Amino acid sequence: GRPDARPPVDAPTPVDAPTPVDVAPRPDVPVAVVDAGPPPVCPLRGTDWDIDVGGMRASWEFTADGRWVVSSEGSVIASGDYALAGDEVVLSNEMSSSGGGCDPADRGTFRLDFSPDCARLQLAVVRDDCSDRGEGIALFRFTRR
Repeated sequence: GRPDARPPVDAPTPVDAPTPVDVAPRPDVPVAVVDAGPPPVCPLRGTDWDIDVGGMRASWEFTADGRWVVSSEGSVIASGDYALAGDEVVLSNEMSSSGGGCDPADRGTFRLDFSPDCARLQLAVVRDDCSDRGEGIALFRFTRR
């Protein structure tokens, strides 16, 4: 036989041959969204965190639709928008329940520093138009809920 001859129709498919199922997107399998790199690559969108700063406890949520919300005992303390850029997150449009805090136009850029198991996070200030926020957030210890 010629070396380029096709195998008979009933020949088994080699195990390592790709199948259309391997390539086609499947609606029942969520597509992994890489939020932050370098390793460890951990998700940020749609996550909830317990935060502790000097004994003050609160929760911080990064919603799937790009909002961040900090609350304590069921009351929202501050909220705003966030955007991911590689291993950094940009916080903006902040609103505070105390009326203080940052001007909504102030933008803060923070480097995401995840623990290897993605269960802990620290935000390191890259730059922040609102220095009080930047200094405060740098002290927060985030633990995934």
